[in-house]
Amino acid sequence: MSGAVFFVRLTYNSAVRLSFSRIDGWLLLMTFFWGSNFSIIKTAIREMPGPAFNGLRMVLASLVFLVILGWRDGLRASVAKVERRDWIPILVLSLVGHGLYQLLFLGGVARTSVANSSLIFGLTPVTVSLMSDRHKLAPWGLEGGGPAGKDCLVVVMAEGLGRGMRVR
Repeated sequence: MSGAVFFVRLTYNSAVRLSFSRIDGWLLLMTFFWGSNFSIIKTAIREMPGPAFNGLRMVLASLVFLVILGWRDGLRASVAKVERRDWIPILVLSLVGHGLYQLLFLGGVARTSVANSSLIFGLTPVTVSLMSDRHKLAPWGLEGGGPAGKDCLVVVMAEGLGRGMRVR
């Protein structure tokens, strides 16, 4: 399904037709939520303890997830699709992947600025690609990923040094 249509003039005699689909709208909405996440968390943990806020956040996210599952196929049908042998790995992954990660994430956000949090988090795709044996970066990706990581480190360290942190 297509939505709005945009024209971009590339040269004097040519134009490219760009369309804006429903998926593009969902991606923009996701980007808005993802980008505002740090500011909301930083503000919230000033008002209430981090673990309490995070617990509330996880409960709300779980309820939304269950509503979406129930809306699509029915909750019972969705749960029935998971094989019995898969429940323990799912439970372990959820405890480590969400529980431990959220504790570390909150601790990191509490100790740095919103800008630094976003900058560090923005390097996640590069970091995953460098650490993964399934998602290899092309040579030009390595050329961009190295300087991006170095620049992020310089910005984060500069803020830390401004707060009295020492590098040894």
